[in-house]
Amino acid sequence: MRTWELSAADPGAYTLAADARCGPVDYTNDAIWELSLRTGEPPAITLHTTLGLRLRGLRLFPRFSDENGELSDPNRFALPPRVATFFPNYLRVNCAPYEGMATTLEYWTPDSHTVCGRITLANNRLTERIFTLEWVGMLTDAEGHNRFLPRQIESTDTLCAEFSDNCLLLMLSGGPQAVSSPQPALKSALVLKPGTTHTLTWALTQNASPEAALERGREVLALPWEKHIAALEALNGGQLEIETGDPDWDAAFALAQKTAFGLLMSAPNAALPHLSFVSSRHPDQGYSLKGDGSDYVSSWRGQSVLETEFLIGQLLPSAPQICLGLLENFLAASGEDGFVDHQPGLVGQRSGWLAAPFLTALAWEIYQYTQDDEALRRVYPPLRAYLHRWFDRENDRDQDGFPEWTHPRQIGLEEHISFGDGRPRGEEEPLTWVETPALAALLLREIQALTAIQGALDLPPDEDLLRHARELRQHLAALWDEQNACFARRDRETHLRQRGERIGQLQGPGELTLERDFPQPVRLLLRLQGEDTSPRAAEIYLHGLNLKGQPRMEKFVSGRAGWLTPTLAFLSHRTYLRVERVDVRGVGAADRLQIEVADLSAPDISDFLPLLSEGGASERIRQMVDETLLNADRFWKRYGLPLALPPSDSEENTLSMTTSALWCSLIGRGLVQRGYRQQAAQLLTRLMDAIVRQLKGQKAFSQYYHAIEGRGAGQRHALSGLAPQRFFLETLGVRILSPQRVVLEGQNPFPWPVTLRFRGLVIRREADKTRLTFPGGQTAVIKDPRPTLIELENPNHASESNAQTPAADSHA
Repeated sequence: MRTWELSAADPGAYTLAADARCGPVDYTNDAIWELSLRTGEPPAITLHTTLGLRLRGLRLFPRFSDENGELSDPNRFALPPRVATFFPNYLRVNCAPYEGMATTLEYWTPDSHTVCGRITLANNRLTERIFTLEWVGMLTDAEGHNRFLPRQIESTDTLCAEFSDNCLLLMLSGGPQAVSSPQPALKSALVLKPGTTHTLTWALTQNASPEAALERGREVLALPWEKHIAALEALNGGQLEIETGDPDWDAAFALAQKTAFGLLMSAPNAALPHLSFVSSRHPDQGYSLKGDGSDYVSSWRGQSVLETEFLIGQLLPSAPQICLGLLENFLAASGEDGFVDHQPGLVGQRSGWLAAPFLTALAWEIYQYTQDDEALRRVYPPLRAYLHRWFDRENDRDQDGFPEWTHPRQIGLEEHISFGDGRPRGEEEPLTWVETPALAALLLREIQALTAIQGALDLPPDEDLLRHARELRQHLAALWDEQNACFARRDRETHLRQRGERIGQLQGPGELTLERDFPQPVRLLLRLQGEDTSPRAAEIYLHGLNLKGQPRMEKFVSGRAGWLTPTLAFLSHRTYLRVERVDVRGVGAADRLQIEVADLSAPDISDFLPLLSEGGASERIRQMVDETLLNADRFWKRYGLPLALPPSDSEENTLSMTTSALWCSLIGRGLVQRGYRQQAAQLLTRLMDAIVRQLKGQKAFSQYYHAIEGRGAGQRHALSGLAPQRFFLETLGVRILSPQRVVLEGQNPFPWPVTLRFRGLVIRREADKTRLTFPGGQTAVIKDPRPTLIELENPNHASESNAQTPAADSHA
């Protein structure tokens, strides 16, 4: 296992929380911590939290003092802190506050209500050292009061903070003295002889009463650290180690694996059969005021399909069984009618939308790692029913063989689509009126994966799904937009790719006469911009003529509750050949209504998903990549691919210019699949520049990154912003299925050799050859860029490796 030396100037992301792989996690009361190598006042190596925003802040840090005064600022240390080890629930930091006094600080969260640590001090001088160590606890409650007070319980000095529903208790081994001050602490006077080592342990427990917290604290202080840390090292030692020519990339990929495993979540009496996950996990999260998780925001309300797809790419090849469990969580929530919920949650939450079509491809991918025929046979029937469900009348509303999305969250672009959610409850979402290249491509990919599964299980192909695939290829071809050099959305009723156009605006209540004719029927978008989100019941009446010249009228209402955002958007359910007037009631004098032809021509990042499927003629794919994706005036930006382009008549803004590692990974893998490996490497490099910049500056992965400026945005420590391991490996042309089975393809497109280590397997990928050393010592050198499976014939007795192409040179 690699030992790191990451300083405050290096990439870092050091959250600390209970590890669901080690035991139960309290989903509704999960204390999440973050370590900073220098922060706060006074500056210190600080472990901090807000306990899910129940506190303004809780800081724990060491302070040293001798005859020269107090010392907590790492900038004044003889050796500033370096992070040596990071797991989801364990951190180890090395430093030296004084010359010749090597110090190791360890932090561990054995459960959701406990954090503890070990301080090891070694006197490497030839003389005795006398000093004082204080473990400082600064707890500021919601009202700004310092709540930690010295308290002696059963002859033990502690720092205690009591609240109406629980108690926090800080303890230190060795019989410390509790110090009352603006910076409360537990103080221990120490004398270290030359060449000796001294260890102290501390614990912060959360319980119903001081007495219960004390009992738990004593249990924690008595834990056999060496045994538990050895178990954690064994658990995390099986992860993939990536060594590139850039140390920042190495740290980013390792931190991404640590963060990914740290997002795994369980719950007592969970509604899902296996571990699930949350989309981000940081100190302001983890506490449910209602006590049941029903008040959590979307990032903690269940595992969405798109994020599951990305997380599995972070967990493979290390944890294929966890990945299989994530897949089976969806199927456990499925019905006999094939409905699979898009975002099932640990305590029974459901989205009500059909799961986006990624699950079958995931099942086939996971099978490559597990080779578990029984599991594949188990998941096949619900997956087949799920694919058929996509083509029923509820999801293919006009029954033309081209389904529609139900909600923008299915594709994960709810903040970036061109029309919003101002509809009254119960009416259809705007995306139900649009047929998209993204959905066609994903369904084609799913049917292809199901056909592969049927072949592996010796089952006949599904003729109905194959017919659907043929129809989808035709529909996808019809979506080609020559002018934009991209596949474009179209209206589900008219099958037209209408372009956006502003046709009028009105301020305040009243009537706006438009009398506008169109050469083809159009669907309209009405944007209502309010000054604030105060309650008001807006009513909009749209009058016009249909294709036959008959009058039609639509009514749109905002509801009487406060608006969720100052802007509401309504998409007309009908199409118009003529718009005569708009009548607006119930709005403020400063509110503005804008009427537009809904723009279905402006591309977003999902329009590149045909790269991942078998759909789309190769010439059109080439044109889309060369003229649109790689065009610096459109999507090819300094730090990645923007999720959407701004409207042509507006300036670039933060929302339209954001990118995410999740989406860049999807599209980048499509580039590799279509033969654009070098361009995929360039895209990954641009994205990694943004990720490393954020890890160095803000010490966190960000939900989004600005595609032009590189700054982070959105949630901290977010899944969708992790350094994309699967994208990197596919671009490198390496797939590690097990320590004995490896697939190589293409050549290394990066400017330096890459070394991968996985459970005794070592792969060194150079520009023109790859050397593999298996756990038993067998080696193989591969020079052929064609897809090659290298597999040990018998891992226990093999003397050579078995490569599937004649270019493999094998050695005993």
